[in-house]
Parts: sequence; structure tokens; C-alpha cells
Amino acid sequence: MSLPPVTNYLVVAYDVPDSKRPVHREEHLAGAKAAHDDGRLPVAGAMFDEGATKMIGSTMLFKAESLEAVRKIIESDPYYINGVWDKERITILPFFRGY
Repeated sequence: MSLPPVTNYLVVAYDVPDSKRPVHREEHLAGAKAAHDDGRLPVAGAMFDEGATKMIGSTMLFKAESLEAVRKIIESDPYYINGVWDKERITILPFFRGY
């Protein structure tokens, strides 16, 4: 059995504690909306703590030609540039859609 080519990537990006997420939110959302509108970002949203009381990061599903392309998108995001996301805890993984 051979796997299909990877075109989807799951990104999990945890926030730095006490980050300045609200300060950079509008700029971040503008970029996310543009990526969604052009089909690169079908699904994205904020992660919350177990009590659903505090945002703790972001989860995104990208359609892209490579992991490197996704990394470039992430590294140009205002949350990355301005230290909202913990750069050491960002995970980008190939994602095979089941249905």
C-alpha cells in the first residue's frame, strides 16, 4: 500500500504564558481569513484549557505543497513574529484526511 502525496499539514502552536494575544489578534485573523479564502487554510481555531476558560494556543489545518511552505506561513504570522506562540512548542505534522 502506498500513501497518497501529502498536501495537508496539521499545526499546533501553544501560546507563551501571559502572551499579548489580544494585541495582535486582528492582524493574525486578517492573515488567517486571507489564507482561508484562497483555500490554504480550510480549518483553524483557538485551543482552550480544559475548563474552556483561557485560550492556550492555535490549531490549524493547511493545504500546502510542503512542510517548508507551511513553516514559512507560520513564521510570517503576527503571533509568531510578536512572541504570542511559543516557538519551541510549534508542531507541524503531515495530515492524511480520513473523510
